[in-house]
Amino acid sequence: MSQELPEWVEDRLEHDNNRDLQQRHVAEVIVNGDRPYYNVRFVRAKIKGDFDKDTVRSRLDELAEQGVLKTELINRGNIYWLNESKSDWPIPPDVEVEASSDEPTVSEFFSRSHVIIASIGFLGAAIAGVVVWVGTLQSGGSITLPWTATEILTAGLFAMLISYLAIFSSMVVWILDKGIGDLDHSLVERLR
Repeated sequence: MSQELPEWVEDRLEHDNNRDLQQRHVAEVIVNGDRPYYNVRFVRAKIKGDFDKDTVRSRLDELAEQGVLKTELINRGNIYWLNESKSDWPIPPDVEVEASSDEPTVSEFFSRSHVIIASIGFLGAAIAGVVVWVGTLQSGGSITLPWTATEILTAGLFAMLISYLAIFSSMVVWILDKGIGDLDHSLVERLR
């Protein structure tokens, strides 16, 4: 089972002529295997030769100390896996993974400054529309309020103007955010 090992693994292996089972033999099982993790029993079964569990465990522990493997205690024994950031096994093979999305979650979306400003603008426009309707009904004589129809219509139109300015300013904030980057942090840093 003498197969090629990655250079980063090969550089960390130690050879001891007094041993029958070398670190290389154990590393070859794990590097060339098709599993995400291994235990002592599985490695022992894959190695050619009759080696006891303690010998196999010693080689696995040595490889873990040298940074070739990672290990974790599970129930009454350790499991071992290759210590490589570009592992072929970041997740178990029986798990179906959806593609990652750059789209924000709902809470992330509504916490953005331009969305908050636009939401306030749309809410203000809705309220201003109701005030204008009330002023229109007042001027037609359908309802009677203690204010004149002109005052109510003026207040509604003024509220609508403020709402449109908020919506427009949210667009400006969005454009600046796209152009500058993280606008919230940029503004805070500039103000300091």
